[in-house]
Amino acid sequence: MSNNGPDPGNDRSERDGDDPYEDTNMDDLPQWWRRNIDTFRKHGMRPYRPPVFNNGDSLPSVVNSLEQELGRSITVSKHVTEGSNDSWKISVDGEVVGSAIRTRDDSGQSVYSIDSDEFESIIRQAIEE
Repeated sequence: MSNNGPDPGNDRSERDGDDPYEDTNMDDLPQWWRRNIDTFRKHGMRPYRPPVFNNGDSLPSVVNSLEQELGRSITVSKHVTEGSNDSWKISVDGEVVGSAIRTRDDSGQSVYSIDSDEFESIIRQAIEE
């Protein structure tokens, strides 16, 4: 279930502004990914890298695939409050079914503390209940 796209790596030159997508055919990326790349570029931010699970699978790609297959709304969100260290909540159709810790790597990419298989298992078990 992997759709990781280009491997932007973590070297210093990329953090300093090189474009990890310069050798990528943008038409090969999903629309949501292209839209985020464009938005980040327009705002002068470091290159967009989609959030991933700790096994490297793209969170948006996994979520989109499961939503299409299961016909459910799946979200990973956090209610941000000052000083909050709460986990990110995994929800199906608005009901919280699990959680995960999110960190950022050196390139600024969000990395969730579970792998995509564990995430899928959480979703499927919640639907079966």
